[in-house]
Amino acid sequence: MKLFKFIIPLSILVCVVLSGCSQISDSNSQPASNSDLPAINPQTEQSEAPPSVSSDTSTATTTDSSPTASEVWMDDYQGLEIFDDQGNEIVRCSNSQEDKLNYFLQSVVKQVDIDMQTQLRIGEAESQDIIFNRHTRIFSTMNQDIQGIMDKVITDDTYYPQELGPDLQAAMVIMDYHTGQVKALSGSRDKDYTEVNRATDILRQPGSTFQILAGYAPAIDMGLINADSVVVDEPFTIDGFQPQNWWGNTYKGEMTVRQAVAQSANVVAVKVAVESGIDNCFDYLQEFHFTSIVAGENINGQTYTDKNPSMVLGGLTMGVNLLEQTAAYSAIANDGVYNLPIFYTKVYDNTGKELLQKETTSQQALKKETANSLTDIMCGVVYSPFGTGKTAAFKDLDIPVAGKTGSTTDDKDLSFIGYTPYYAAGIWSGYDELSAEEMTQSESKSSVRPIMSTNQHYPEDIWRDVMEGIHKDLNLPEQGFPFPIASAPDSPTLKTPATPVPTVTPALNYVDTAKDFLKEIPPIVDQADEILIGPYKQYPGTFPITKEQLKTFDFENWIPVDEPDESKRAEKVSTDINTMLSEGIYVLVIGDDSNYLLLSNDCKTAWTLTISMNHGYPGYLEYQIPDEIAKNIKALYDQIVITPTPEPITEQ
Repeated sequence: MKLFKFIIPLSILVCVVLSGCSQISDSNSQPASNSDLPAINPQTEQSEAPPSVSSDTSTATTTDSSPTASEVWMDDYQGLEIFDDQGNEIVRCSNSQEDKLNYFLQSVVKQVDIDMQTQLRIGEAESQDIIFNRHTRIFSTMNQDIQGIMDKVITDDTYYPQELGPDLQAAMVIMDYHTGQVKALSGSRDKDYTEVNRATDILRQPGSTFQILAGYAPAIDMGLINADSVVVDEPFTIDGFQPQNWWGNTYKGEMTVRQAVAQSANVVAVKVAVESGIDNCFDYLQEFHFTSIVAGENINGQTYTDKNPSMVLGGLTMGVNLLEQTAAYSAIANDGVYNLPIFYTKVYDNTGKELLQKETTSQQALKKETANSLTDIMCGVVYSPFGTGKTAAFKDLDIPVAGKTGSTTDDKDLSFIGYTPYYAAGIWSGYDELSAEEMTQSESKSSVRPIMSTNQHYPEDIWRDVMEGIHKDLNLPEQGFPFPIASAPDSPTLKTPATPVPTVTPALNYVDTAKDFLKEIPPIVDQADEILIGPYKQYPGTFPITKEQLKTFDFENWIPVDEPDESKRAEKVSTDINTMLSEGIYVLVIGDDSNYLLLSNDCKTAWTLTISMNHGYPGYLEYQIPDEIAKNIKALYDQIVITPTPEPITEQ
């Protein structure tokens, strides 16, 4: 099916806004009295300053030192004034200074503009005039502390793989899912703002994040499955469509729903959706208010529909935007209640008369029990040993995270949508779509470049550091979700019995020591997701392996990812392979026959060799191990008993 990706049209945005509950005052009403006006904190002598994303909002807006409404409400300024959720002024600007508005404030103005036209029944020109030229005051939902933390992290180039270049983009949204208020938003990793807001205006393929929304959520809500239901991962074809798992053309047999979600098993997700009925699954997507999914839509004389099995894996005609994805997951976090995203709460004219009032529209999209079960299941994505989103777990705070990773065919889009007991957040990363002219100039066969890197977990790293940063900054209590969670046994705040750990036979003790090894060597921890993707297997041969056995490994096309100069890679590969072949090698872990952790016989050198998530481009890194640690690891491995054909360990 041909996939279309383009900037979201205004008509779709109108639909989103109109479904909210915008209210206006009687056009003949008198200006509000001073006692009715909200207290505001204007910037002093900074009326033309750029929008602040790091202002101190710790001072309460109702203290004696703050200006009263009567003192600050009436002045001679004729432009636009926008405040945050604490009543602190963010920016003043006129329509000739719109480039001063960051991505969040652009979204605020866009939502207010559409509401003015529809609720006040005026044209675009008059709406723009009211907003920018009559000292209109907009009270937004932005929290400047949260926005500041997001901006600091998402624009930090050190989070992005260097080999992907500066054209790689990202976007992020944070919502208070209890109220529907958007608290922070970034439409780019760049520090300069543009008119293209990748969080709201761009439609991209959601990938595996749709497994939850279009597959498991409907099936659980309809009572067809639960977290412990068993589905067989096996070759499967429906209407000519044969889904493939991201790890290749292999299958894992019987899997529980909990295991399948944690490992993002595509085949299982499609089978669950087919059993639930594709039409039913599509209807559930509509409950999440996606405005760009289609059912029999004519595009350029051809009819397209998303009512097909590929929908479950995010294979959509047009795609979805990040804001709507985040709002959908917010409904799961909010006991199944969907809240329409809003960017402002009230709008006043220069006399203090209320022009607009914005409240979210709420709707029960899923049963509460379904939503809580999905939260339980998605904690396994982050906390299961086999979870694809382990790097999203907080490092310092004992606050749980539930969510789902997403990647698309050829790795053109990477995303993670998740939440805590407080906030929901979504992040997307990828390259912008090329225009027809750019495709011609670059001789590209695809309008979007793939993300060719062995590190495909950087979006979760950004997500984690933003979310943990705001939870620290706001001093939020360390607490779990308000119901038992079985998928995250390492989170004591969840107050639930730990999931039983699978019994490990003495012959397979190397699994535990491999984990210890990864913890001891900080640089290798970054590769742990790829190296420890299960199920674990030991190398079925002697230990250490011989030179002849090592030659059977397909090393010829492995890429040394720590050598950015491509002209030097071939030489480095040859040198490294000769080093490996010159002595016995411990093969510590083989995950799915494509991910290896190798250790030299003296335990002083380690190599991580991995085919990372989805893309299939092999890469490896070499590490030098300190003598004292190498000595300890050597002692551990000398005690290991090896059996020639061990059974793989599977998650219970």
